[in-house]
Amino acid sequence: MDEKPASVEISTGINNPVQTNVVHPSENSASQPVLVTPSPQAQFIQGNMQAVAPGMVQPMAYIPLKYNPKPNYRTISYIVLGVGIVVSILASAASSGTTSNILEAFSSMVCCGAFTSVVFLDAAFYSGKARWQQANGLPSGGSTTSFVIEMILGVILAIMFMFTALAFVLEFA
Repeated sequence: MDEKPASVEISTGINNPVQTNVVHPSENSASQPVLVTPSPQAQFIQGNMQAVAPGMVQPMAYIPLKYNPKPNYRTISYIVLGVGIVVSILASAASSGTTSNILEAFSSMVCCGAFTSVVFLDAAFYSGKARWQQANGLPSGGSTTSFVIEMILGVILAIMFMFTALAFVLEFA
């Protein structure tokens, strides 16, 4: 039982162009070569890095990204809101001077319609902005959230506007 295990002799394959190692058992055992391939060595890749002195600033290209839609629905919504408020105030003032119920109901309908259209125009603005942000690789979570909130508010205001228009038609029909 005091036998030693067979020793192994490793030689580099000189005649082999791939340069693998061949293992030959010692003289005591039958000669049966075993092919052993070397393990791949780790490769380290390093680019050209330049040291920057403490006072030096590397030049950077600043590309300003600003959302400039054509047409700008936000500007259109401000115009619609301003015109709606002015027409509503003028119709309300005219109705109180003449005691006209038609002008008073028209004033309410114009005001509600202006706010409804403003919300949908603003939703269109946020929809375009979210698409632009995604196309430029920017986060679009805020624009998408604003779009969803605007759409929910828009549907509520559209229902209110329909009731206002229905009341206007039923009152004076």
